[in-house]
Amino acid sequence: TLKANPPNAILGYSLGGVIAAEICAFLHQYTGATPKLIILDTLCPSTLRESGHNFPDYDIKSWTERVVQMRTAYINGGKTDSEYKNNINGKANRLEVLGAMQRQGIISTAETLESFNQYLKNGLRQYEAYRSYTPPPLQMPCLIARAGEQEEAIKKLLNASGKPEMLGWENCLQGQVTTIELKGDHVSMIRGKDKKDNDKVLAKSILSFLQPNGKH
Repeated sequence: TLKANPPNAILGYSLGGVIAAEICAFLHQYTGATPKLIILDTLCPSTLRESGHNFPDYDIKSWTERVVQMRTAYINGGKTDSEYKNNINGKANRLEVLGAMQRQGIISTAETLESFNQYLKNGLRQYEAYRSYTPPPLQMPCLIARAGEQEEAIKKLLNASGKPEMLGWENCLQGQVTTIELKGDHVSMIRGKDKKDNDKVLAKSILSFLQPNGKH
């Protein structure tokens, strides 16, 4: 059925961009289809490795502490007031962070500590896959959307091993590439105060990408 009715496009955000790229490569290899690829703020892992970026070897305990630190720092704007001080200092209080993430709308209020623990385990498995993945040559056209507020950080991460506007994917992509910049950072570009503006820009860009000669 995939060969008879291949998808027109595959989209992935964050780690999902790597998954989308692999699905496109699989479909091209086994069905001959070339679905268009849409990558939303996903750095190419192989280019990061080439730039000398270190991917630490986490176990579930150290991974939990890392996620808690990143999430609480983001939720609290990097400040260390009394509500988040212990978490940012590396003492992983998952229940407290779960509540904070729910209040900020980062995860659903229906999430329980058990589901949050599963979220952590899944994240670790995804991280392990990401740090070892090398994309194959990708023949299909690609649209890359990146977070505008992170340009300097991306340049630093890629360390001249890749083009910031292409998030390091240029050595893998062999089809036509379109790039756009959205307001915000990696999270706020999707969920932040500029989300509505970004939605319009992204929707228009995707329509133009999928139907370059059509009327939108």
